[in-house]
Amino acid sequence: MNTQSPSPCSASHVSKRLTATVQLPLVFHIEKLPRIAKLYKLATHTYRKRWTKRLFKRPMRILYDFVYDILQYGDDGEFRYNAVDGPRSIIFNGRNAQFGAVHQLPEGEVYEAPIVALMELLLTDDRSFVDVGANWGCLTLQAAAFEKFSGPIHAFEPVSDTYADLCRTVGQSGLAGRVTCHKLALSSEPGAGFMNVPQGGTSGWAHLTDDRRGEPVQLATLDELNIAAPNLIKIDAEDHEIAVLRGAGDMLRTSKPYIAFENWLDAKAPEIAIAPWRYLTSLNYTVFCPAWITDDGSVRLVNMPPIGPQSKKIALIPMSESHRMFGPQHWSYFACHRDRLKELQTIFKSE
Repeated sequence: MNTQSPSPCSASHVSKRLTATVQLPLVFHIEKLPRIAKLYKLATHTYRKRWTKRLFKRPMRILYDFVYDILQYGDDGEFRYNAVDGPRSIIFNGRNAQFGAVHQLPEGEVYEAPIVALMELLLTDDRSFVDVGANWGCLTLQAAAFEKFSGPIHAFEPVSDTYADLCRTVGQSGLAGRVTCHKLALSSEPGAGFMNVPQGGTSGWAHLTDDRRGEPVQLATLDELNIAAPNLIKIDAEDHEIAVLRGAGDMLRTSKPYIAFENWLDAKAPEIAIAPWRYLTSLNYTVFCPAWITDDGSVRLVNMPPIGPQSKKIALIPMSESHRMFGPQHWSYFACHRDRLKELQTIFKSE
């Protein structure tokens, strides 16, 4: 992710940044790395020198694609999950490269750390958590590991193979009674659709498409599912976030959940990135940019906070849609309804 320092700006009812101190618990620990994952790591390694890139990266990528796509090779790995009731051993599918959230990060780092920090601060009661675009359940399992959070979790994943990984992981973690896995693609209207699933195991890039050669999936709206009012909705839908939000319009107006949503900025189609801002603003939501605060008080937009004590300081910086255009290409943002701002300010302090 890019490192930038956005300036605080005037937003609806909030003008100062909000900060809070958080812990980032490490709930996943790799025990056995599958061979196919080792090969993927070599094929996607970032080489600093051009000659090493030519000599190693391209041949390793060709070899990986041959082993993965032609030979259809795959093996299982294993990681330890520190659940509330004790550690669990999870056997996982090495062909799903999204499990790199466990084994590809440097030691001590947490996948989607700013969102995990917000989850830790906000998921503290028995209200539900909705995970849209759950993949194998990384953030679902993170949420379930918070001791102060006891609510139900609804995880949505429409792709068949990835949904199987989700169900397998949830079952092994002992969460089948608490986590409901939905094989659905959330959208603005119910119906049928198609998912483009990239080759090479990069399931995290799967997205809805008009191409009928994609995998058929069932579309649903969050409003029609009659899920108990969630405290937090996380959305990672690869540029389909606005459709998910529109399909949850009634819920957003009445239950007013907190929302964390992924956002990609394409200079050729900026309206895709801006659409969630405009829709949420029309529903009286304020959008914030999560960022880390360094020891000298500066702001950093990176996955992990600066190296130091286990306690980290996260900030919510109010932003307008115009400021989004100067932000990083890829980041996740947070939205709070106007009626819950006072509640939010009991968790965060103004600076």
